[in-house]
Amino acid sequence: MELKSFSFDQFSQLSQRDKAYQKNDPKLKEFYIHIPVKSSFVEALKAKRKVPVDRETLYTSVARQYENGSPSAKQKRNIEKLKDENCFTVITAHQPSLMTGPLYYIYKVLSVINLSEQLNEEHPDIHVVPVLISGGEDHDFEEINHLRLYNKEVRWDAEHTNESVGRMPVAGIAAVLDQLHDICRDDAHGQDLVNVCKGILSNAASYRDFATGLANHLFHKYGLLVLSMDNPEMKSVIKDVIKDELLHSANKALIESVQKKIADSGFATQTHIRDINFFYFTEENKRLRIERDGDGFLIVDSALRFSREEMLAEVDSHPERFSPNVNMRPIYQEMVFPNLAYLGGGGELAYWLERKEQFAHHGLPYPVLMRRNSVAIVDKGQQKSLMKLDLTIESLFANKHAIINSFLESTSGEAFTLAKNVEQLESIFEEIKSKAEELDPTLGAKVEAEKTKSIKSVESIEGRLKKVIKQRSENSLAKIDKTYEGLFPGGSLQERKVNFLQFYDAQGMEFIDGLKEHLDPFNKEFLFIYL
Repeated sequence: MELKSFSFDQFSQLSQRDKAYQKNDPKLKEFYIHIPVKSSFVEALKAKRKVPVDRETLYTSVARQYENGSPSAKQKRNIEKLKDENCFTVITAHQPSLMTGPLYYIYKVLSVINLSEQLNEEHPDIHVVPVLISGGEDHDFEEINHLRLYNKEVRWDAEHTNESVGRMPVAGIAAVLDQLHDICRDDAHGQDLVNVCKGILSNAASYRDFATGLANHLFHKYGLLVLSMDNPEMKSVIKDVIKDELLHSANKALIESVQKKIADSGFATQTHIRDINFFYFTEENKRLRIERDGDGFLIVDSALRFSREEMLAEVDSHPERFSPNVNMRPIYQEMVFPNLAYLGGGGELAYWLERKEQFAHHGLPYPVLMRRNSVAIVDKGQQKSLMKLDLTIESLFANKHAIINSFLESTSGEAFTLAKNVEQLESIFEEIKSKAEELDPTLGAKVEAEKTKSIKSVESIEGRLKKVIKQRSENSLAKIDKTYEGLFPGGSLQERKVNFLQFYDAQGMEFIDGLKEHLDPFNKEFLFIYL
């Protein structure tokens, strides 16, 4: 693998806020505490030591999640280390997308693993554990039920009405695996992995089990802990936070105040804030909103009603029935884990930038916010096409129409455009108009009309010339289109569309290992990796 790096500023697909955070833009500085550099972890560590976590509860919950699995030696060591006051975590989180979903899932995970390894080297007096939180509590099934592989979309068809996706049964996943087996090349690594997934599926009681099983298979050797926070042990830690939100809704005013400042700084806000930012799980595993109902509470789209006393008792006896939304998830996470950093994409960091006042309100230290690596994979076929077309990667950063026009102009020279001829024509008609108006001022309009007709005729001829040139360059244009769509599918980023199996199919775990070798969470540029 070979690596090339480019500034975020060169990519229109990235938001201005994302670019600003990578450059430590002063307009964003008031919304976070630590600059995402290695030296910031000294202060983050000091702050976290002052607010200890319930390590016994954390250890018990994590150990229970792995008791029926086969954790690697590194995973076992990391689980045991969680009991140690000198053990800390760095976290990334992601929805349990189908077969990991788009490529950036892989980049997030490898970035957080590399972050932990670098911090362990930098601070030998502590132990840093990489954690992937599988966010299966959410009920947005349409967000996680599909993937794209070799330009084909594979979908998980299942009945779904507001259920937590992690708690869903695995009906329909076997059909997905059969489709993937057919799409992957015969006798290649992809089919082997699909067969492994069939084994994982046979032991999965829920979709969460299947998704975490796949993640553990891919990353267990690196010591990554793949965890769910949808359990009674972890939820017990935030009982007081749930009650505070139910009774006082303090978070709404805090977030709205920060969102106004963000908007005043010229950036869009990221999340919608409610009076109560927790959902409630019904006995049917429906994840439904909680609203106030006079002095009590109701569960939206259900017949459930609670008095004030009944709801507080429900929190005490069944904290697992309360599910944080995007506004409360960071608070929950940071109360449970001895965490130093959160690593995510631009959209995720955008909602973390709205959290600083919340953290202060709940007495929590604010973690270092690390931007995951953004990557595009350039396979051998694309490399060969670029070489034959005499194009650079940078030339593909424009939109596809501009790329094609630039290529045709460079290969056909002046024949591609008659712009100079139009300029000459305009000059000739201006001279004619000047002479005509000297004799009769009313002739100027007539000359202008003739000029317009003549220019339109030349432009029509130019269009025909371009059509002929494009036809003669049909093979080259097809290669440009294929290469562009491979790297920027639909004008988007490859990492947001393509599943990792497209590259794992040919290389297997060498693909994952090679990525890990090249990714660096402290590298703030966009990476192109050549296979």
